[in-house]
Amino acid sequence: MELMAIPARPRIGHNGGPPLNGPGWGKFVWRRAIKQAWRAPSPEVARLRLRRAKAIGLGFRRYQSISMHAGRPPTVVFFGFGGTLVQIDGDRVRTGNDGRVEPYPGIVEKLMALTVPSVFVTSNQAAVAAGLITEADAHGLIDQVRELTGGRIDDHRICTAAEDDDHPWRKPRPGMIVDLLQAHRLPPTAAIMVGGKVSDEACSAGAGLAGFVWANEYFDTGQR
Repeated sequence: MELMAIPARPRIGHNGGPPLNGPGWGKFVWRRAIKQAWRAPSPEVARLRLRRAKAIGLGFRRYQSISMHAGRPPTVVFFGFGGTLVQIDGDRVRTGNDGRVEPYPGIVEKLMALTVPSVFVTSNQAAVAAGLITEADAHGLIDQVRELTGGRIDDHRICTAAEDDDHPWRKPRPGMIVDLLQAHRLPPTAAIMVGGKVSDEACSAGAGLAGFVWANEYFDTGQR
């Protein structure tokens, strides 16, 4: 007796229909939807989207792509710190003899030009666990950039755990981002992250943010 194969049960939320990007009619509908999404908007809509893209520091097409993916325009931007906003020596934030951080060229001007409601920073600070700086010193490094940008950084989180500590806040884990989102009552799809490290990218994905942008692309400053 020949046994009939039992079809796999659809996942939760699936209506049992064929995939939109599959062959036949579904594929046609999917391609038409993408074409319509990228068609030239009216001048009024185009100007609105350009303003929103500029407010968060993105080019138009990057902004449009992220908005389509998330189903809403991003209004929050997370930044990594060392290797994204300020220069580093190895894994430590570089400071001068006066203890001042050294932002990358163009960082201060870029942040000061942002007009989105929320700008956040997250930073691994294992130097605290190693006894090289205090927790107050670590917060102070970010406060320096906040002062340089006229208070444009609205809030931040640091993780002082050691490099080999599996702490939920230590990037690439998303704990710092999740905590900031909860504290400010924001959905992850409203935010993007700008980072200069693979751990930033993984952290963004783990938190379910709308998109991740590499610092070189976002600040348009070339290789670091």
